[in-house]
Amino acid sequence: MTLPSLHTLSSPGGPRLTGDHSGATGVAKQSPEDFVVEEIPLYAPTGEGEHLWIVIRKRDMTTPYLARRLSREFGISIRDIGYAGRKDRQAVTTQAMTLRGADPERAGKIAIDGLEILEVTRHQRRIRRGHLKCNRFRLRVRQVDPTLAAHARRSATILSERGLPNYFGPQRFGRSGTNATIGAHLLLNHPEPAAELLLSGSASTRSVRRMRHCLDRGGSFEKAVSLLSRDEQRLYLESLQSALFNRCLAQRLPTFDQVEKGDLAWIHQKGAVFIVENPLVESPRAQRFEISPSGPIFGSKMTPAQESAGELEANVLRATLGPEVTTATWRSTRLRGARRPYRVPIQNLEVRYEEPTGILQTAFSLPPGSYATGVLRELLGNDEFLPTP
Repeated sequence: MTLPSLHTLSSPGGPRLTGDHSGATGVAKQSPEDFVVEEIPLYAPTGEGEHLWIVIRKRDMTTPYLARRLSREFGISIRDIGYAGRKDRQAVTTQAMTLRGADPERAGKIAIDGLEILEVTRHQRRIRRGHLKCNRFRLRVRQVDPTLAAHARRSATILSERGLPNYFGPQRFGRSGTNATIGAHLLLNHPEPAAELLLSGSASTRSVRRMRHCLDRGGSFEKAVSLLSRDEQRLYLESLQSALFNRCLAQRLPTFDQVEKGDLAWIHQKGAVFIVENPLVESPRAQRFEISPSGPIFGSKMTPAQESAGELEANVLRATLGPEVTTATWRSTRLRGARRPYRVPIQNLEVRYEEPTGILQTAFSLPPGSYATGVLRELLGNDEFLPTP
């Protein structure tokens, strides 16, 4: 079964708002210190409770890896560790985590390379995914020529005025960029091409090894694919959702900061949506960045847009996956779906170029769920030297 390739919008995104600057040079993420992230929590710790609240600074490690290490060090279940978001490996990142039932005295004895524990206190409940105000970034790009620096400054002005196209970044699609296509085959119950993509990749997870062993022993493709864990299946299906959203945003980009009749407008302060009945009434709110058009995270419970905005969503879904995908198809995945704003505000965006060293530095804040790589690709205008996921 052949599907239209989803790779074209999987890594790193769709067309840029600020234009192309092909031929430019630059090196991102040459070292973890070139990508510094500080997570700003949604609330402060209460100072009491059964959860240990720790603020950590980590270097060159993923958040899930750190959670597994802390689970062993504190002698608690991985399920008792909470954090608001996953952070990049090749970076220096600061974030809060909660550890249910952990001994605070043990925190002073932890010795993990690349980890500093900055704060230890108590909290009453687990930190949940998305429980943060924003992420603050300080990024550095090396070997940048002056023409690229000028492009970055012009792009910063556009982004500050119109907002950042809220594409999902390359982290959602895997190193090979095939996760979304695997998700499409899983959704459409095409086990053979799903298995072939999984086995042809570089991943050597336990499930992939079991799949290969199953096929080597004469098992069916259906049986092999069934060996994927529920979490793995969800990862590929969520990658598909992300690719479909990116395709919708790519088509809506010229008017991604304008509301139209039938749009489901995203209220930035509340994280809720409402149907746009009269664009003339709502447009001033969009100009003030109070609201923005939203796009689909397809699922069994997602509310589609109406009018031309709804037609765009339906056309993308049909062109990508075919007419057989229905609400019932999504229901089998247990993915409810949601809405996601087509743009997000960038707070405190700064761009500074050091001509003698050729280093471009930028700092900004983004709301949770948005990608700093999206800012980089807009500022740099060239995908060739973006960091790999």
